[in-house]
Amino acid sequence: MRSVKKIRLLTVLAALTAVTSIGLSGEASSHTRADGTMRNAGNGFCLDIKTYNVGEPVILWPCHGGTSQQWQR
Repeated sequence: MRSVKKIRLLTVLAALTAVTSIGLSGEASSHTRADGTMRNAGNGFCLDIKTYNVGEPVILWPCHGGTSQQWQR
């Protein structure tokens, strides 16, 4: 159970780093939207994770509402 929490924490930290580095603006830059997504202001794509492996980068992907695009504080 501890490794699952560690993976989730590392994923969240990577997501926060990506949000800062890709330049999301407006509401998405500080927290998730009501639907749990973080959207790029320029193209509307969502912050997503390709796999749940530690060290994998987060990506911008067309929004589809899947669990890989739902973030929480």
